[in-house]
Amino acid sequence: MTWTVVSDAALAVNKPARSADIKAIRDNITALANGDAGAPQIQISALVTGTLPVTSLEAPTAGSTYNLKTVGGTVVLTTTTPQSEAVPIGSATILIAGSVRATGTISAFLTIGSIRVYKNGALLTTWTTNSGTVTHTLDITVAVGDVISFDFYGGSASYDAVASDVKILSSTLSLGVN
Repeated sequence: MTWTVVSDAALAVNKPARSADIKAIRDNITALANGDAGAPQIQISALVTGTLPVTSLEAPTAGSTYNLKTVGGTVVLTTTTPQSEAVPIGSATILIAGSVRATGTISAFLTIGSIRVYKNGALLTTWTTNSGTVTHTLDITVAVGDVISFDFYGGSASYDAVASDVKILSSTLSLGVN
């Protein structure tokens, strides 16, 4: 949807309501909420009310207290998956600058599993496990608009490799991740 301007003249006193104007007003509510083309942008300060805790608007701070986003479900590799064919796990977009903790668990027995962590398409690190179940973490400094993404490769024809619990965490309760 896009924002539709409804003129004051169309809504004048003693003027009949037109269905086109009523539909535009109805659709503008959705366009505003979605941030669609032409719609006014809601400022964060406008969100601070008695019902929304101010702590939600704080910057994320790397830590493990709050799960800001689970980035994907469990990915099981049942055949050999090379780096060039890595399976995307998911991504998170940063809404408030700060720092976050990326975390993910790899289970691999008699095979290797690797999760790659990216920030804005640039590789930050590769977590690799070749024996057992290991949870990996990485603290990342982030700016508004940054995208943290993950992919997974490894496995073998005989043994599975599993990636799970890939999340973005924070020690502060924040709305800083989508």
